[in-house]
Amino acid sequence: MKQIIKKQVLTTKKQALNIFSLTVLFAFISTSGFGQQYCGSNGNNDSDEYISRVQVGVTDKSSGQGSTSTGYSNFTSEQPTEMQAGAQITITVTNTRSSDSYAEGYAVWIDFNRNGTFEGFERVWAKAASATSSVTGTFTIPTNVTDGPTRMRVSMKYNAVPEPCESFQYGEVEDYTVELTTSSSGSVCGSRGLSTNNEHISRVQVGSLDNSSGVGTTITGYSNFTNIGTDLTKGQSTSIAVRSTRSSNSIAEFYAIWIDYNQDGDFTDSGEQVWMVDGTTASTATGSFTVSANAPLGITRMRVSMSANGVPAPCETFPRGEVEDYVVNIKNPDGGGDGYCSSNGNNTGSEHISRVKINSINNSSGVGTTSTGYSNFTSISTNIFKGTPPVNIEITATKASSSDNESFKIWIDYNQDGDFTDSGELVASGITAALNVNASFTVPDGALTGPTRMRVSMKYNSAQGPCESFQFGEVEDYTVNVRPAVGGDPYCSSNGNNTNREHISRVQIGSIDRSSGVGTTSTGYSDFTSSSTSLTKGQSNTITITNTRENTNDPQGYAVWIDYNRNNVFEGFERVWAIVPTTTSSVTGTFTLPSSASTGTTRMRVSMRYNGSPEPCGTFPYGEVEDYTVHITNNLVKSLNTGISAEEAKEEVDALDLELSVYPNPVKGTLYVKSRDLDLSSYRVVNMLGQEVAKGTSISDGVNVSNFETGMYIIQFNVGDETVSKRFVKE
Repeated sequence: MKQIIKKQVLTTKKQALNIFSLTVLFAFISTSGFGQQYCGSNGNNDSDEYISRVQVGVTDKSSGQGSTSTGYSNFTSEQPTEMQAGAQITITVTNTRSSDSYAEGYAVWIDFNRNGTFEGFERVWAKAASATSSVTGTFTIPTNVTDGPTRMRVSMKYNAVPEPCESFQYGEVEDYTVELTTSSSGSVCGSRGLSTNNEHISRVQVGSLDNSSGVGTTITGYSNFTNIGTDLTKGQSTSIAVRSTRSSNSIAEFYAIWIDYNQDGDFTDSGEQVWMVDGTTASTATGSFTVSANAPLGITRMRVSMSANGVPAPCETFPRGEVEDYVVNIKNPDGGGDGYCSSNGNNTGSEHISRVKINSINNSSGVGTTSTGYSNFTSISTNIFKGTPPVNIEITATKASSSDNESFKIWIDYNQDGDFTDSGELVASGITAALNVNASFTVPDGALTGPTRMRVSMKYNSAQGPCESFQFGEVEDYTVNVRPAVGGDPYCSSNGNNTNREHISRVQIGSIDRSSGVGTTSTGYSDFTSSSTSLTKGQSNTITITNTRENTNDPQGYAVWIDYNRNNVFEGFERVWAIVPTTTSSVTGTFTLPSSASTGTTRMRVSMRYNGSPEPCGTFPYGEVEDYTVHITNNLVKSLNTGISAEEAKEEVDALDLELSVYPNPVKGTLYVKSRDLDLSSYRVVNMLGQEVAKGTSISDGVNVSNFETGMYIIQFNVGDETVSKRFVKE
């Protein structure tokens, strides 16, 4: 029999009244920060247990019981820790308890969108109640955050996982400030001046960077300006000017500047202090430094520090002065400013690349748009998958003479080291007079997953290198996102090790209404990705999960994730809904898809865990995990253009859906489409990984799917401004 430790419940009227009074009082007290008002949360009694230490990044805060009020501590004035977009963060929370047998549950939220609310997707980490004195967890910062400070809430509750705005009986809540950044330099140590009353940095000039500012804009004595930067060229001298504003011209200031040349997240390596002034009363300190010739290419962090208390160290907190952080982009002398060598044609009058098509990229262009003979299209990207099937690419040329031979070459930086010189990175090449060139290549299993650079080059009449500047032709750069191989499940596994006592018996959301027994694919896991529904950005969705339990007193915790960005990872911000353990047989929740979600087909994970909050990956003792497919569609609200409501728009699309059908289904050879006089301007077919496998503009002869792999597919039609999808199975 599973047991839950319980504390003695307060029973006297006086005790109950005191708890009620404090709860009501706290409900009307909200903490503020960065122009936002946050809900209150606290433990009504922190004498038996409280948070005694929080460690995350540069934050290492030891504390006693609630320092601001009972069961609550506001530490938002502490030096913030930096959290970079896409980075994995580790947090450790230590407690102090009057009894080692007391079990404590934990949760951490970060207000990523800075709207003053801790929403469901902003719970970055949680842990079910345990009797350990210290717990550690990890979470990943979303890639779509914006630079700047925001609130982090750390909560510990006796015997259960806390909610963000809850006032509970035993435990404590602590609020902190974190600094979100999109800089690629990684997390760095904190540094600041404790007072800017007598002096602060008012202007910094390095290279093309020229930034004027007031006192610490992020927190007292520190300003994060990593959204401002300058190019620096390896081996070349760069001038510096730092101006101070002081209460007295007789105050001497000490300066130092560091650059994280090797991009390892610190300023402690040899040569990374690039400039220093050992005390001056001048209002502007000037100098210069030479950029290291051995510095890696790309974007990194620069720290500018001014102290009235001696030459500052890079990670020092000093009594008076200020610290400002910036970014610099290290370039080659030949102009390679983004880590890649430059390449171009010096004349595009006779020939240029006019179209590149690879998977979802279908880009038509004129002559070099960025500079003569070069176009930077790295803002355009597509997924490419390791292994089979091969990737097809089509290049179209525009030429003054159809008989001119052109050399075509394509490189992909598979190991993401900033060049195209490694073995296998030249993926296609040839010389031909044809206007349309088709090639295919296979992405090697050893390629690093994630976004990287693809270079497409066309040179008149002779072969070229990846870094060559040649007389006639053009070079275009794109981004490709290397993904795991098609086939097999690219998502992390998760399951309950035992479903004898409890399992998910029904899931209802949209058109999904799936009843099931215990894990059907393996113990504690069911792959129901053949069941799907469409969800629309910006609209509210309701999910209901029903369980079957041996003991109706056993509490179950639930969580749901949707892979919004379709990168095969369930990230913290993709947890769309969760509920702490409850003994009810059915739970219902709502969530709204963000406008930033990627349109297309993706995975939804539904997890139920006994007496704890499930994580997206890994195993747990009791419960079950089920995976489903969702099709994310654009918002149907057209009121700005047509004056109709969202409900009317949905009814309109539903009507379109009824006027379309596909047959036979399942299908072996040709799929036919039946419609009632609808103008089907185009169609595309995607598989369950969201890959486009076919497209066209005519359905009069049906769609030939005979070469498709066995499985489920989605065919999508453009009907005016709307998109209607139909699902079919290829036998």
